[in-house]
Amino acid sequence: MAAAISALAGRRAATREKGGRGQRRPVKRELAEADSIVSAAVILRLQAGEDINLVPISTMTATPDPAPPQQQQHRRHRRRDHHHGAQEQGRSEQNKPAPGRPQGRPMKIRRVPMRHGWYWLIEGFALWVRNPAFLSYLTFGCILAMLAMALLPTAGEALCTLLMPCLTLGVYNGCRAIDRRRKLTPGLLFSGFRRRSFNLLIAGGGFFAAMKGVSLATTLIDGGVLWQFLEYGELDETALDKPAFRQAALALAALLAPSLMAYWFIPQLVGWWRLSVPKALLVSFMACARNWPTFAAYLCIILFGLVLVVFVIGLFDFILPGLGALMRAAFLLLGLPTLFASFYISSRDIFGLPYSKKRRPKEPAKSMAAEAARQKSTTGLPPPGKTGGRSAESAKQRVMARESMKKTPLGETAKPLRDAAKPRAIRKEPVKNAPPKPEK
Repeated sequence: MAAAISALAGRRAATREKGGRGQRRPVKRELAEADSIVSAAVILRLQAGEDINLVPISTMTATPDPAPPQQQQHRRHRRRDHHHGAQEQGRSEQNKPAPGRPQGRPMKIRRVPMRHGWYWLIEGFALWVRNPAFLSYLTFGCILAMLAMALLPTAGEALCTLLMPCLTLGVYNGCRAIDRRRKLTPGLLFSGFRRRSFNLLIAGGGFFAAMKGVSLATTLIDGGVLWQFLEYGELDETALDKPAFRQAALALAALLAPSLMAYWFIPQLVGWWRLSVPKALLVSFMACARNWPTFAAYLCIILFGLVLVVFVIGLFDFILPGLGALMRAAFLLLGLPTLFASFYISSRDIFGLPYSKKRRPKEPAKSMAAEAARQKSTTGLPPPGKTGGRSAESAKQRVMARESMKKTPLGETAKPLRDAAKPRAIRKEPVKNAPPKPEK
């Protein structure tokens, strides 16, 4: 059998040397000849009484002829390029925005310095100065709506917490409209109920459940004293001196901090960036965690301001009681809208805005365009520096227009100067002093 196969291989090599690479015999004919030779050898060995171990074809592995080094290197490069191309295609597919996501600016969690905690309050006050009446309307409308729902006897607290993301999103939409100098309407207060309101309601329900769970967890420490104070407003004076109550208060603050971090930017992330509620919770928590020094400075400034305002109002009450009440009203009218506007400024500073329309052209560009349009309408020629076609033809047209304007008599009022300055192809009448056309 080995001799037969070697004879077949020798015949194949001789055929290659004789006919060259381009005249190879068909593969099917070679396989048929090999099959006939092998079968003949097997029959001969069987007749001689020898044992033959037959191997299944599925277990046989073909060993290809070794390719030249250059061809092997070329194949390696092709495999590598194909692999990298598939990776790039996979990345591009992953980076494609979702169908519901806005096709504008990508969202990034920025890390801002600590001094921006002060800037948020300053920018919030500047935003209130732009339109004090409308921002005050949004702020106090939201607060009064939540207070009215909280006064309901049975489900008031749950309803207030459930609708809080939608109402606060309406306030942020109003702040954004003031910031972008858009049209302001009273319906912006309830604009949070127009889109993705169901997701916002789910976020509000989750926040209510988290608050209740945290308050109930404190009963394991002090026996429910702090929980009764939070639910019913009843507090025993002797409980303040107990260490268990202080430990429960510290545990409440430690458990509320992650919840507030996760729900701080929920209205903007769900309403503007169109994220799902779990992803918005994670992104909000990450944003607050990355900018914790800025938020710490922001909260310290707010607490210091509250202490200072209470001291000033107490001083004015001591001097003149009516003046203290006036100071309280002024602080509420000024402080609450500024605080809500600072919430919007913090979101804009960390995430930016999801998409923005084209900016309005500046005044110099607008005046240049108006000047170019005016010059073209009066003279029929493009402004200098913009020929509007081939330079030689446009220059020739300008020279001809100037010559025709010089030769036009001043007393001729039937044809205006702008018609005389137009190129020859646009005129309705031929020029009087134009040179005659050559005869064919």
